[in-house]
Amino acid sequence: MRQQALRQSLKKRVKEYQYTDFQAKTITELSIGFGNITPLETGLTIHKFYNLPYIPATSIKGICRSWVLNHLMDKLNLPVLSNEQINTIHDDKKAQTPYEKLETCLMDPNNNDKSGENFGNKLKKTMPELNFSKKTLNKIHTLSKDFYRIFGSQDAKGAISFFDAYPDKSSLNKSENIYKTDIINVHYQPYYENMDNPPADYYNPIPIYFLTVAPGVTFNFF
Repeated sequence: MRQQALRQSLKKRVKEYQYTDFQAKTITELSIGFGNITPLETGLTIHKFYNLPYIPATSIKGICRSWVLNHLMDKLNLPVLSNEQINTIHDDKKAQTPYEKLETCLMDPNNNDKSGENFGNKLKKTMPELNFSKKTLNKIHTLSKDFYRIFGSQDAKGAISFFDAYPDKSSLNKSENIYKTDIINVHYQPYYENMDNPPADYYNPIPIYFLTVAPGVTFNFF
């Protein structure tokens, strides 16, 4: 595949070049690009040349970014909030959850100092109620710098690359369809269209069908 050829080319030209490739199989229906523009009401990301469902590199990078943020939250023992708690905080448009406060600190270019002092001070100022110890901040100093370098700065562009993930040949050669139909079952459409209508149980459910990637499809990640 094109990604494999590119990887081999980079490996020959750059001595320090390292890569990770692996496979992952869907265990439930997979929907990527649900809000994409489509003739239907919902979308699925399908490659315009290969005519196959795929996971864009931007989505993979976003997943990695989210994982690192959650990992840092664990290291700092930040509280995990329920949806109700998050909604309560967001009632104040200027308020942020601990997750959002951490993200704000990590994305501040002034915190990218060698000692990590700026990052520690910003974190303490943003969340004084948590009383971070110096030992805890030292633990995440390197990771916080890497986070900014990879996800928040153009200074190190090209240092890490993410590639699209495509279904493996083993999944494409099977007799089973790699697609599966799923539904959103809207029970109160008249109410959602006009709040003057009551959210009553006597409306007929109106299922909206959409395509997903079926369970059991193996993707190649590069």
